[in-house]
Amino acid sequence: ALREIGDEVEVDFTDGQTRRYDLVIGADGLYSKLRTHLFPNAPKPRYSGQAVWRAILPRPAEITTCTMWMGPQIKPGVNPVSKDEMYLFVTEPRPVNDHVDPATFVARLRGLLEDFSAPVLKTIRDQLDDNARIIFRPLEGLLLPRPWYQGRVVLIGDAVHATTPHLASGACIGIEDALVLADELARNGTVALALSAFEERRWERCRMVVENSARLGEIEVGGGDKDEHSRIMRESHAALVQPI
Repeated sequence: ALREIGDEVEVDFTDGQTRRYDLVIGADGLYSKLRTHLFPNAPKPRYSGQAVWRAILPRPAEITTCTMWMGPQIKPGVNPVSKDEMYLFVTEPRPVNDHVDPATFVARLRGLLEDFSAPVLKTIRDQLDDNARIIFRPLEGLLLPRPWYQGRVVLIGDAVHATTPHLASGACIGIEDALVLADELARNGTVALALSAFEERRWERCRMVVENSARLGEIEVGGGDKDEHSRIMRESHAALVQPI
């Protein structure tokens, strides 16, 4: 439980402890319990109709930067993560968010790459095995309408702006939240002013990432306009390089 008492928040923990704080920050993710507590009518996470596969593989010499291939509905991509390894991601449409047996991961991921003729993707497909550390995730998103705070309790990160990974910015905008919140707490005389300024600085940037990422996913799932896809990518990355 949470109770605001004067200029503090009294917090009851599940281990029986009760403590008081000047500020409570909820950074508890997509299925945030603190969001449900503060805003019982908040929207629920929404499944996008798309899923992503990820794996770590040896990096061929020709892979020096992020590279993607656009199929009608399947999008593979690779990105170097070290001198010797690269990160593979593959998005696929999945109308139903059902369970996928991990025992089938290798065969399913190989199957998604089967129709691509690029030599590097053929090599990747042949390398996929149980050592590739394959992870499968359904893609969900959420954008909490303002406000993102109530009294001396504020939500940040995926608790308020969970995004699909199409702009590779979900973790980034969460980290930015922490930086901006610290900045506004340092420069403002009261918690109320700091939280208002924090939200004002973060809303538009985070909204852009969540909504543009969702639109990119819609285009991929529906086999939509590749020119629109490219335009959204360019405009979004141009916005993301601006100061926060």
